[in-house]
Amino acid sequence: MPKNKLKKEINELKIETEQLKKDDELRTIHLNGIIQDVELKIIDSDEVHPETKSIIAEIEEVINKYEVEYPKVTKVLNRIMNLLSSIGI
Repeated sequence: MPKNKLKKEINELKIETEQLKKDDELRTIHLNGIIQDVELKIIDSDEVHPETKSIIAEIEEVINKYEVEYPKVTKVLNRIMNLLSSIGI
């Protein structure tokens, strides 16, 4: 089930985010906000939330910004984007 896979990827992103805390508190806060949005508005919801498109745009923006400096984070975010696409979001 795609939502179960999405939960797994969100947990992986949480792990990667924890590793960033030592280096960059602002990015950690930003990523935690994305995690919370995906959990509340996509995983835990049975319908498409009106803010879903802005969440997707924010994830894409983070991928572009963090790609070089945090490749593990962007790898997980790319997998999340693929899963969201596979469930029609």
